[in-house]
Amino acid sequence: MIYIIMYLAYAPRSARIFTAKIILLLNVGLFFLILLSTLLLSKGSKRLKVLGWICMCFSASVFAAPLSIIFPNVLGFAFGAVQMFLYVVYKYMVKKVVVEPAVLEHIVAIDVQKAGVELQVPAEAIRDSKEAVKANEETNGPDKGKKGEEDGLEISPA
Repeated sequence: MIYIIMYLAYAPRSARIFTAKIILLLNVGLFFLILLSTLLLSKGSKRLKVLGWICMCFSASVFAAPLSIIFPNVLGFAFGAVQMFLYVVYKYMVKKVVVEPAVLEHIVAIDVQKAGVELQVPAEAIRDSKEAVKANEETNGPDKGKKGEEDGLEISPA
């Protein structure tokens, strides 16, 4: 009751009016609803049982209200315990990654006669290397970027 009085003393005017309406509705309105329902709807000893059930429901709701605060905490504790258990179970699990080898669809045979070596190079690699050479020529010019020139070495054909 002290909390309600303090709230009414310090609350803004609109909140005080709303709170007063709710208090009157619940205290006075529900009392008259219970009084009328027990007097008009039940007779004799049934009236006593109906009134007993109504009082029991209100008493249970008063004592069960704090449980609405406790139950979320209990659920949070249970979910936290499950999470910690799963962490301990999967903490040292090793991920197994299965990598399938790439299948080369197109293979081009290049015959290097001077060295006497035959190389098999995928067609994609040839196309990629041609694009890289073209990009290098566009940025550096056609004579730049050959291996050894940046080091001051002269490249001569064998």
